[in-house]
Amino acid sequence: MTEWLLDTLVMTGALMALVLLLRRPVARCFGAQAAYALWLLPALRFVMPPLALPAALAPTRWLAGLEVGVAQTSARAGEASVALPAAPETAGIVLAAEPVVDLVPVPAEPEPWMQIPWTSALLMVWLTGALAFLVWRTWNYQMMRRQVLADAHAVATAGRVRIVESPLVAAPLAFGVFDKVVALPFGFLARADSETSDFAIAHELEHHAGGDLIAIMALQPLFALHWFNPLAWASWRALRGDQEAACDARVMAGRDRAERARYGQLIASFAGHAPLALAAPMAGGRGGKPIIQRLRALNQAETGPWRKLAARSLFALAIVAVPMTATVSYAARGQDDVAAATDRDVPQPP
Repeated sequence: MTEWLLDTLVMTGALMALVLLLRRPVARCFGAQAAYALWLLPALRFVMPPLALPAALAPTRWLAGLEVGVAQTSARAGEASVALPAAPETAGIVLAAEPVVDLVPVPAEPEPWMQIPWTSALLMVWLTGALAFLVWRTWNYQMMRRQVLADAHAVATAGRVRIVESPLVAAPLAFGVFDKVVALPFGFLARADSETSDFAIAHELEHHAGGDLIAIMALQPLFALHWFNPLAWASWRALRGDQEAACDARVMAGRDRAERARYGQLIASFAGHAPLALAAPMAGGRGGKPIIQRLRALNQAETGPWRKLAARSLFALAIVAVPMTATVSYAARGQDDVAAATDRDVPQPP
């Protein structure tokens, strides 16, 4: 279990770094949705169990064969060597034997810090931090949900999604997996024109329809595993930005340039509001860079059919390559057989 955890930590971290390097070029070439799909790679590696392979493929079998060959070669070389005569014994001379004093080494007392099981201690700190991360995220989400819905009033429904207005919301916000909610700022429908309100509601409904909230919840254990890793925190911010850009692309699919411009103005008007935990606000991430990236993505032409085909083909190859990073184990019985065969083949001294 510990080996799988460590391998998963290293490999998912490496895949996060790879996605951080590729997301911008992929977004420029294949669109925002392709860049968002890249985050599936570390998620798949996180849930991948260890691979049990036949013992015949174990590297120890090849190493054992190599050791047998070396031993046989050494034995043949020993047989071909010429034995040197022993030195003649000294006759008639008696040497006084000196008393032999047994020197028993006294082991040095180890330092107190050397007696601590550091591996177990670090593992305990790591897993305790991961559990604390999950508890903190869950508590934040539950508190946010209660506060937003405490003074909210329903204004409409769209299928299974409740649309409410709340005084505690500064930007349109989607949250909930089973009880799905879209929260709007208080009085938003009265102040905004019909096109602006339609865009805002369509964006948040698309988060529910596209499964973005489910993805956010499902990825929490992965980021909990990396709670101490700055690379993971950067990946979380990049993931949320890519998720918002992909949602924008789905909402604006087939729209003309004028509609895209008005939609971009709506996004910019909500910039700077702090995102809430485990929810999908239209404001996106904090700071200007995520908003600028989303606005640039809106100005890109829609991806053509050939580019979509190329993106799907490359993504399929990437998915197939993920199992190559899995933790590998070999059958123990086969390893015992290899050890027994090695003992039989190695010549024993007379």
